[in-house]
Amino acid sequence: MSKANIKDEVIFVFKKVFENAPEVSEFSSVEDIKEWDSLNHMILINSLEKKFNITFDLFQLIEMRSVKDFIEYINQKLENGSQGG
Repeated sequence: MSKANIKDEVIFVFKKVFENAPEVSEFSSVEDIKEWDSLNHMILINSLEKKFNITFDLFQLIEMRSVKDFIEYINQKLENGSQGG
């Protein structure tokens, strides 16, 4: 999957999880999406793990606060062929 496709797919998942959010882009952050609370964060993680067949590292998740953070992390995981945490 290309980096552009990964970005598009991540944004698609964000839009699905945060249905009432304003326009979601690569530059959207937790401050921009009022629905981004702890419960929706877990739903987002679960949805992205299923979509990309990966597992997020708990310590990395704590620092992820934007769409771009997730895109970069997923790109790294898929480039390294690493699926586990």
